[in-house]
Amino acid sequence: MPLFNYRGRDSSGKLVSGLTEAENSAVLLDRLRTQGYFVFEVKRKRERVFPFRPFQRKRRVRSGELIIFCREFATMIDAGLSILHSLNLLIEQTENKALRETLIRIRGRVEEGKSFSAALGEEPQSFSPLFINTIKTGEVGGNLDQVLERLASYLEEEADLRNKVKGALFYPVILVFMAIALVTFLTSFVLPKFALIFEEANVPLPLPTLFLMGISKFFRHYWFIVLLMVFCFFFGFRAYLRTNKGRRQFDLAKLRLPILGKFFQKTLATQFSSTLEMLIISGVSLIAGLRVVKEVLNNQIATEALERVIIGVTAGKSFSQLLGEEHLFPPMVSQMSFIGEESGKLEEMLKKIREFFTREVGYTIKKLTALVEPVILVFLGGVVLLLASSIFLPLFRLIKTIQR
Repeated sequence: MPLFNYRGRDSSGKLVSGLTEAENSAVLLDRLRTQGYFVFEVKRKRERVFPFRPFQRKRRVRSGELIIFCREFATMIDAGLSILHSLNLLIEQTENKALRETLIRIRGRVEEGKSFSAALGEEPQSFSPLFINTIKTGEVGGNLDQVLERLASYLEEEADLRNKVKGALFYPVILVFMAIALVTFLTSFVLPKFALIFEEANVPLPLPTLFLMGISKFFRHYWFIVLLMVFCFFFGFRAYLRTNKGRRQFDLAKLRLPILGKFFQKTLATQFSSTLEMLIISGVSLIAGLRVVKEVLNNQIATEALERVIIGVTAGKSFSQLLGEEHLFPPMVSQMSFIGEESGKLEEMLKKIREFFTREVGYTIKKLTALVEPVILVFLGGVVLLLASSIFLPLFRLIKTIQR
């Protein structure tokens, strides 16, 4: 729905203005008059349209901004403020444009009589099914402030996990990028000039120089074909991943990788246990929680496995037994879930699973980093050796020729 700027006065004569969402100006006027405002100006907000509509997207609220939103909103609700009053204060205070516009749209829906969770549900680009279902549970249970605090803690843990993975990948990616840039620069600009000197001096070129010269000539003459192939591969691979078959094969391949497969399993176990724990503590039933977790994991193999678990649990079978039969997570997950089921303290066992695998993921990242760094350094050493030999070997031959 479009956004409208409005100006007017309240029942006490105080000047008021704001930005809100409505189907049209007439609907907005009726709503504001019902609230006791005398409105004398309503203007639709102009939105800048990107020339190429396929690339135009709504700005998404980032996880860091959502964490702050949850903390502040929980404090206001705990202090006894209404949802609408809390939204008004957050809209006034927030400096982030994407979050502010999102909250304005949510406020408009709440003013129309929709529940807070239903209003959030109309912003799927910013709020996940997990977020919306948890808020809905808090609304029904009357503990929205506590649910918001749990959501903030959950989002912080998820962000911390993502940052650990990104941090582990950052150094190797930078090294590989530098190696590619160095090779490109030397083969495109430095080596051709040396080769010209060697040819004029009738110095026979050694194999490393011929090899790099061949690569250099190929890229200089056919760079557009290489670039086209890279683009075709990139967009083709992305299109393939959007198909059910492609996504399933990719997710299955990740879990079956020799070393990284165990890491992806542990990461899934961490996400599974932390999400389900938070939902159960918030009052969501096991089956409803599993349905939400299935969407959160973002893995086709995990989705299919949990769908079978949901069907089995609905039929009255043991949750932990079904989980063990799928072999999706390490055995410890199903074993500790069994203890939680038997003792009636499943959320406590899920917490222990989450804590254990959070540590395991951290250890695995450190091990993988320690394993990858020497391999990359050896690779870089080989690249430097090849470049040096391609330049200095013919240079030594040229010096010998001159001395003769």
